[in-house]
Parts: sequence; structure tokens; C-alpha cells
Amino acid sequence: MEGWIMAGRNILKLFFSKKSLVIFITVLAFFARFWKIEFVPFQNDADELAFVFAGQSLIEEGVPISWSSFEYDDTYIYSNEEIGDPEFNTDGTITLIKPWFDHPYLLSLIEGAWTEALGYRFPSTPPSLILRLPMLAIAMITLFLFWKIVSELYSERTAVITYFLFALSPSIILGQRMVIGENIVVPLLLAAVLILVKQKEKYYGYLPFLAAAALLAKMTGIIVLLVLGLAFLLKRDWKRLVTVVASSLLLFLVFYLPFVYSLGWNEFIAITSKQSFRLLGWVNPAFIMATPGFHHYLFYDLSYYVFLFLGIAGLLVAPKNKQALLLQFASLGALLLLWSTSAEQDALGWYKLPFFTLLAISVGYVLEKLSLAVIAMLGSLVVTNNFGLVRFVEHPYPTTEKLRLVVSSLVLIPVIGYVFMSKQFQKKFVYVAIAIIGSVYAVQSLYLADSFYDAQCQHIKCPIPTITTTVLLKEFIR
Repeated sequence: MEGWIMAGRNILKLFFSKKSLVIFITVLAFFARFWKIEFVPFQNDADELAFVFAGQSLIEEGVPISWSSFEYDDTYIYSNEEIGDPEFNTDGTITLIKPWFDHPYLLSLIEGAWTEALGYRFPSTPPSLILRLPMLAIAMITLFLFWKIVSELYSERTAVITYFLFALSPSIILGQRMVIGENIVVPLLLAAVLILVKQKEKYYGYLPFLAAAALLAKMTGIIVLLVLGLAFLLKRDWKRLVTVVASSLLLFLVFYLPFVYSLGWNEFIAITSKQSFRLLGWVNPAFIMATPGFHHYLFYDLSYYVFLFLGIAGLLVAPKNKQALLLQFASLGALLLLWSTSAEQDALGWYKLPFFTLLAISVGYVLEKLSLAVIAMLGSLVVTNNFGLVRFVEHPYPTTEKLRLVVSSLVLIPVIGYVFMSKQFQKKFVYVAIAIIGSVYAVQSLYLADSFYDAQCQHIKCPIPTITTTVLLKEFIR
């Protein structure tokens, strides 16, 4: 009998070990990102197709051709194309521009090569499931790098909780699905931060390549170069500062200038000049706080505000060491870059992903100082709020009695536990509460992945994916 008890304890210890928890969280995070990945954002998302068209045409014709939200002269119009199929609510007309200078070519090449390899030719609109599979792989790389950073900075407990919050955040899950430049920039940024945090000088040779690749993904990928410059500036390592920054820029210019020059230097300068002067605004920081989520629509996921407020608080209370100083200045640089490049009242949600990823790392500095009881109370607020993320018509809002009962319990249960429970029982109660709240948070993320599209499209016509994960899995099982 004692042998069975010991075996049971060993199994529980193994399951709740750091390694097992991280693997379990990662598997859940993968499934939440993959399940119904084709539904949200919608099929034929124009911002995603811009990269697909540009990549397909670049491979087939040697020139990027795509639609643009910027003003091009009529001389740049290549054609007007019908996209989609009325049967799937995805039909529409777009104007294709040649050459397309909206963004550098790295993401376009990735999407173009991927879709061309699967038989899709320019200007075709592959199913959104197909488009987003590369983003799924990149999202998992991002999670791996995020975990490596937080495990380097924090205690085991704090690292696991910080990773859990980020990996299963509903906002992050939807944001990481999209075919956008930021989802290439973020893992490159994290890789650079990881090298700097670990202070492994033997890997410093990779830094210029990471910075150049980020710039080739999107011009705002300059955040990686900015972070590298700040890191060596703070160390007063002037030689490396000059070497890394100069070699990063040189690599970028070597890989980008010949490409641009072959398409038309004067045209590139004229179009880039137009794009560079957006309607910026003083209120961008307040706008960031008032517009939760990383897409077009407002998404009232409370984990977004946990990253925002606790991330900023973490930067303020961080210990005085080189690693914390790096994160502080990197986050400040990301905010200033976001502020100075986003249009006032018209910033697209995914612009915020690099900044919020850095803030999510900094949340650990606050969690490090909080007791498990306080973390449990914070978690209960998040999961209670997030019950409202998916609202079907049949149950759009809770009843008054139910809402007041649940909200009151958020205060009453901790008070009763503190006053009437013994210290030993309080500790056990907190562990149980953490387990329950964590489970609810994870289930909410999976439920969101499964139900968000249905809730959004109850009474409106939404684009219908032409290939779905459910069909794909059924065919795979056969």
C-alpha cells in the first residue's frame, strides 16, 4: 500500500514539475492557436493577402505586385482583380499595384514560397488555414524564446506563471495567428534579448543578422537594432556599439538596396516619402490603453491590461541590474517607436505586439514580489472578466443576481479565508485556488478559439473558410 502511495506522489511530483508544466502549457498553447485558425481573423483578410500576392508575384515575375492602402499614382496600377467566391462570402475587387513598396520582402517571400510550393499561383487567394500555418510555427518559436528569457530572469514559480499568462492569453493567441510583419519581428527581437540577457558573447555575432532580418520583415523592425544599440550604449561598450549597429545596417542595405534599385529607385523614394508622413498624434499612448487587442476590433481581454499595467509596474520595481535595465530601455524604445509611427486614432492593433511582448516579460518582476494569494486574486479578476469575451445571442449578459454573486465572492472568499482559516489551511486553499483559476484561464482560451467566430457571426454574413481544421484532422485520421 505504501508503495502505491509513494508511486502516486511521484507521479504528481512529475506532473507538477517545472518541465512537465511548461510542456503541458505549450501543448495547450499550440492547440489554442491551431484550432480554427482559419476562422479568426476572417478568410481573405486583406492585410494578410497583401503579403501573399507580393510574394507570389515576386517569385513568378521578379516584381512584388499587391494591393496597397497608400495612395499610388494611376501609373502604378497593374490590374483590378476579383478575389474570393460569393458562396463563401469572400468576394470583392482589389486594385493591384506594381511595383509594391509597402513593406520589405522577407514575409512576402515566406508566404509566397509556401503557397507556391502548395500549387497556388499569382494572384490566387489560398485558404486562410494554408496562409497561417507558417505563423503557427513562428508563434511556437516565439513561445520558446519567451520561456527561455523568463526562466533566465525569474524564479521557477514566477517564470512558469509569466509564461502561462502569455502563452494562453486570448489576445496573444489571436494576434500570433496573423500573417503580419510583427509576428516575424517579435521572435527576432526575443532572440536578440535572450542573447543579451544571457550575456553570451560567443553569440554576439548573430546579433547583426537578427537586426537585419527584422528590418527586412518590416521597417519598424528597427526596434531590434534600437535595442542592440541601447544595450551596448548602457554598457559603454563603444566598440561593439559601432560594430553591431554598422554591420546590421550594412547587412540590411546589401540585401535590400539592390532589390529596390532593380525595381526603380526614384519610385521607391517617392512612395516611401508619402508613406513616412502619417497623421501621427500626441494621444497615441492613451489610444493604446483604450483599444485592447491586436486586430481591428476591440477585444476586452483583461490579460491585455495585465500586460500593460503590471508590465509597466514591473519595469518600475525591477531590481537594479543590467538585465532589468535592458528591458526598461527596450520597452521605452518600443513605446516611443510605436508612438512615432502609428496614425492617431487609426493604429492597427498588431503594431503593439513587440511592445506588449516586452511588457509581458516584465510582468514577472511584479509577480516575483507578490504572494500566491494575491496572484490568485488577480487571476480571479482576469477569468471573471473573460467570461464575457464570447457572447452568443442566447446568453449575451449574465443575470444581475449571478453577476453580483460572482463579483461579491471575489472579495468575500479571500476575506473569509484570511479571517477564519488556519495558516496551514490557507496555504492549501491558495494552491487549490491557483489550480482552479489556471484551469479556467486555459479552458477560456480554448473555448475562445472554438467559439469566437460563431459568436461574431450569429446574425451577419462572415467570410467562410474554404478549408477548415476539422476537415483537415478528419482526413488525417483516415
